Amino acid sequence: MLLLSGCLVDPKISEFRGMDCEEVVNRIETYEDARWYLGNYLRESDDFKKEQFGFCQVHELRKGDCSEYSVAAAALLGDDYYPSGFLTMSGGMAKDKHVVFVYKDNEIFKTLGITSRDVNGVYGSLEEIAQKYNVETGYTRFSLYEIGNIMNNHFVDFEEEYKSWSMNF
Repeated sequence: MLLLSGCLVDPKISEFRGMDCEEVVNRIETYEDARWYLGNYLRESDDFKKEQFGFCQVHELRKGDCSEYSVAAAALLGDDYYPSGFLTMSGGMAKDKHVVFVYKDNEIFKTLGITSRDVNGVYGSLEEIAQKYNVETGYTRFSLYEIGNIMNNHFVDFEEEYKSWSMNF
């Protein structure tokens, strides 16, 4: 840690500040690296409610809401060839929608996003993710959007059983 103006600053933050978005994507190689980046480098902000920013803008501005955090996670881990997508949540008593990045590593699903709930998730199925969020947040509708279908690039698609996956409570 460095001491700047009476505040401790993690040297990794200074390192990431000096990188452009492509360098960051190349540097982040694991779920744990991406989790650190989302939890320490970025700051939560709802400044972007009316517009959506891509990863390069999010990296430069160092802030975002759940959409930007999910886009950042997708950018950081997308070159690692895991089946991945965005899991959207809505309905029930929750007035806002929510989204997390989800990917499958062997037989385990992992999530990344803006809240501690989003970044500490390791699950056996998409249904298990939906059940947890339903119980903890009240969301009742869940849909998976594969990144390969959205971004039309090298992202790996989920197996057929997860195509157009959704769940309602």
